[in-house]
Formats: sequence, C-alpha cells, structure tokens
Amino acid sequence: MKQFRFVFLVMCPDYDSAVHRTELESPLCKSIMIGVKDLDDACAQAKQLADAGEVQKIELCGAFGTSGAQAVRDAVGDGVIVSYIVDLA
Repeated sequence: MKQFRFVFLVMCPDYDSAVHRTELESPLCKSIMIGVKDLDDACAQAKQLADAGEVQKIELCGAFGTSGAQAVRDAVGDGVIVSYIVDLA
C-alpha cells in the first residue's frame, strides 16, 4: 500500500515555520505539522510541499477560515486536497 502523506498547518503570529515543525512517519502514513506565522507563510509552505510531491492533503487549523483555506488551495493548485477545521460552538 502506498504511504499517505499530509501536512497540518497551524497558525500563530509568533510561530517560525523553520523551527516549529515535527513529523510522524510509519510505512502507511507520514504526518507533518508546521506552525506558520500568517497566511503568506502558510501558502509558501503548502506550495513548497505540494510542488515537491511531499503531500497529498493539506489540513488547516480553524484560524484559516474559508477565505484562508481558499488562498492555500489557490497557492497549491490542483492535485492536493485542502481542508480546514471548523469549530462548533
């Protein structure tokens, strides 16, 4: 079975995407978590991973909202699924 690879991006103004990252990997799944400082950083990180073929799916924290998720989707183009967490009050 082919390894499923995804990234979870979490956004906070004092995150540094070069420092705030971690990975979990098994033969079936590679999960990357990256802390990004803003939407521009998120788009850059997502595009880099997508262009390199490193991920099949990008999951975003709820801070992105619909418009932020669309911006990331636009940055990566077709071929990578983009979704975001919705908080239920």
